[in-house]
Amino acid sequence: MSNNSKAPPVAGRAAWYAVVILTVAYAISMVDRIILSLLVEPIQRDLNINDTQFGLLQGFAFVLLYATGGIPIARIADHWSRRWVISTGILVWSAMTGLCSVAQHYWQLLLFRVGVGVGEAALSPAGTSMLADLFPKQKLAKAIAIYASGGTIGTALAYIIGGYLLKVFPSETSILLPILGEVRGWQMVFLVLAIPGIIVGLLALTMKEPQRRGSRELSASSPKAVIAFLRAHKRVIFLHFTGFSFLYVVTWGFVSWVPALMMRRYGMNVTDVGYILGILSFACGVSGGILGGVFTDWLVRRGVADAHMRVGLIAALFLAPTTIIAPMMGGPTTCFVLLAGVLFLAHFWSAAATSGLQLFTPPHLRAQITAIYIMCVNLVGYGLGPVAIGLVTDHVFGDPKAVGYSMALVTAFSMPIVIVLLALARKPFAEAVRRFEES
Repeated sequence: MSNNSKAPPVAGRAAWYAVVILTVAYAISMVDRIILSLLVEPIQRDLNINDTQFGLLQGFAFVLLYATGGIPIARIADHWSRRWVISTGILVWSAMTGLCSVAQHYWQLLLFRVGVGVGEAALSPAGTSMLADLFPKQKLAKAIAIYASGGTIGTALAYIIGGYLLKVFPSETSILLPILGEVRGWQMVFLVLAIPGIIVGLLALTMKEPQRRGSRELSASSPKAVIAFLRAHKRVIFLHFTGFSFLYVVTWGFVSWVPALMMRRYGMNVTDVGYILGILSFACGVSGGILGGVFTDWLVRRGVADAHMRVGLIAALFLAPTTIIAPMMGGPTTCFVLLAGVLFLAHFWSAAATSGLQLFTPPHLRAQITAIYIMCVNLVGYGLGPVAIGLVTDHVFGDPKAVGYSMALVTAFSMPIVIVLLALARKPFAEAVRRFEES
């Protein structure tokens, strides 16, 4: 089948309805992903694991198939109905989140977290591909920023809802359930969180599948076509993917260990930490993400050719000192004030990174190229960030209360790499977008 329509999309009701569904789905995915950071203490106690092992649960266990599984799933999305791919993914990760409630051993929880990653791998490649066909270039960054804000909202809800659920189901208590038998408080949290995903997974089928602009011949989106595209754009792809991957090392590593920092260093309880982090994530993260998308679109309208790389570089320059200083503050108030800035900046660049990639990628390759990008940022960022901090805490400082110094050390190593790579990416990115528009 072939479709060579080049008519620009018009952002109508169907487009914005898709944004709403995708944003809610992304929020739920982040709740399922982030909730683990509030459960450090009870899981370590019940399963007898250390910080390095928990870092694997937060990072590598999740991204192992979230990253690599996204590529074959994206190939399916480039050929067939993206809404069905998205719906199936939501249902899978929700089921795996529910199964975390029956984990009795470390390896079981590790396996179920891998399953969560497999399901979530379907969302962003297929979702961003849909949005690129639903919105014109001048509105794409804003649409993707709203979608990306779902991740921030989900992070906030994970802290708030997680803190509330741990108050309703204290981690040290056990609950007797039909069929499942006796489960701990932290296991009940996973069980409750599985329900919203099942509902939204079914609602995803009500989205309109947009018409793809460009060729839909199977050969046009074959593995050979993907490899040819990567080779033709190897410089900008390397700089873009690697620069933003190391930026994720900082932001995801930081966010993953902040609750443990607050509880270990300042003696705060998990409910208070959850509420405060939830409010900060919602207020600062959502505003940072949306304003970053709006700012990116504003630069594009003004003709700034390297707008998307410039936004990432600006965020990195401000994040570098803030993420080093914040975890070493002597009191929780100052730390939370700096954390607000970190959360704003950590989301300011995300829409620029994702939407920028769409601007020089052909429509029939977008889901697959986005999946490769997600694979890189997750294996490096999500996979390495939490584990690196756990390793430094266990083997360099040897003291759980020193987790703040570990966070600062990992940031100090990663940020110079980010700044250099994104600065070098500006020119080749602008050239790649220009060549694509001319073709």
